[in-house]
Amino acid sequence: MPVKLADEVKNFNVSGILSKKEMQCNDQYCLYAIHAANHVIDDAGISNADPFSVGVLIGNSVGGIPSFKSEYEKFLTKGNRKFDPACNLN
Repeated sequence: MPVKLADEVKNFNVSGILSKKEMQCNDQYCLYAIHAANHVIDDAGISNADPFSVGVLIGNSVGGIPSFKSEYEKFLTKGNRKFDPACNLN
């Protein structure tokens, strides 16, 4: 039974959760996951929990390709001083 599912996220904002640098260094799918995890922690009432005692596991097959491609193109066209290797450690 074929299924098609789609939705649009409007007014998405993680600025209260992540810094501007962290937002720029993460692909959109990661921002959605971080936002969802933040809501789960709040809903569970453990927002004051030790950050080393809670976690979220994210699995994907092709996530991160847009960032990798963008940074690789910067590396090829502008050299190694123009791309941010920290953005590729996600």
